[in-house]
Amino acid sequence: MGILYYFGLITAYIFLFKVLFLRTKIYYEDEKKENKRIKGKAILICNHQSPVPVETLALAYKYFFRRIYFIIADFFKERKRFFKTVIRAVGGVFVDREAYSFDFFEKSKRLLNKNKLVLIFPEGRVGQGYEPINFVYSYVMLAVQSGAKIVPVASDCRYGLFKKNRVMIGKSIDLSHIPQEELTKEKLKEINEDIYQRFLRLYYLLKKRTYQNFSNRYEFIAPKAGDMIRINAGTHHHYGVYLSAEEVVQFGRAVNPLSEKVIVNSVSLKEFCGGSIPEVRVLKSGEARRKKAVGDSIAYARQCLGRGGYNIVENNCFDFANRIVFD
Repeated sequence: MGILYYFGLITAYIFLFKVLFLRTKIYYEDEKKENKRIKGKAILICNHQSPVPVETLALAYKYFFRRIYFIIADFFKERKRFFKTVIRAVGGVFVDREAYSFDFFEKSKRLLNKNKLVLIFPEGRVGQGYEPINFVYSYVMLAVQSGAKIVPVASDCRYGLFKKNRVMIGKSIDLSHIPQEELTKEKLKEINEDIYQRFLRLYYLLKKRTYQNFSNRYEFIAPKAGDMIRINAGTHHHYGVYLSAEEVVQFGRAVNPLSEKVIVNSVSLKEFCGGSIPEVRVLKSGEARRKKAVGDSIAYARQCLGRGGYNIVENNCFDFANRIVFD
C-alpha cells in the first residue's frame, strides 16, 4: 500500500505540476514556521472548493515522509469498486453519508493512535461561496478523544490551468485539556465556533498575501462596477467597493453613527462619500490580472452583507475591500 501511495504522488506530480503547471505556494502563520514539520499525531483541517482539492496533494508533498490519510465522501457506486480500492490505497477513509455511518470516525481514531496524520475538510461538503463555510464539529470530538492536535490549513482555492494555489499553515490548536465527559453538544458547538473564527482569521491573513505588495495608487476618476474606492476621512482613508451609484459595499463606521454595530453594509455613493470626492484604485497590468470578474465581486460583496468581525489590524475596511476585488 505504501508503494502505491508514493507511486501515486510521483505520477500526480508529473502530470499536474509538470504538464498542467499547477503550483502551490505554502506560507506559515507563525514566523518561526511552526508546523513546518509535524511530530506525532495530528488532525489537519482545510477548506476547499473542488471535488478533488489540490490541497490534499499539496500537503502530501509538503509532508512527503509522513503519509497523510484523508476523509472523503463515498460517492462511488458498487460498480466502481476499483476506484475505491485505489483511493483507500492512497490514504482515503470513506464516509457513508447516506447510511449516517460513524465508521470513519473509529478508523480515523485508530490511525491517530498510531501517530498518523489525518486530513479533514470540516466544511462537510464542497465550499459554497467565496469564503470557508461553517464547520461540522466531528473533528473536535476526534481531537479530544484521540489527544491529537489540530493544525489549521487555509487555502485560497485558486484552481485552474496556470494558476498558483496558496495555502497557509496555522498554529496548532491543543484540546487535550478538555475532559471527554465535558464534551456536551453545546460545548462542541462552542469549541467549533471558536476554531472556525480562528480559521477565518487565518484565511484572511492568507488573502493579504495577494495584495500586500500591490501598488497603492488612486485617481479622481469615475468608478466602475467592481472598483475599489476610498475617501479621505480626516485621520485615515475609508475604503469600499463600488457596485453602482446606489450601492457601495463597505465595512466600518466611517459614514455610520457611532452607536451602530460595525458590520458590512451597503450605502449609496453619496452616503459613502459624505461630501468628499471618491478616489478609484488604479492597478498595474500584473495586478489587474488578479482582479476578480465583476460578477464575482458583486456576488461576494452582497454575500458578506451583515457580517461582523471587524478588527482594525486584521480585518478592517481596507482588508475587506481587497478580498472582494482581488482573486
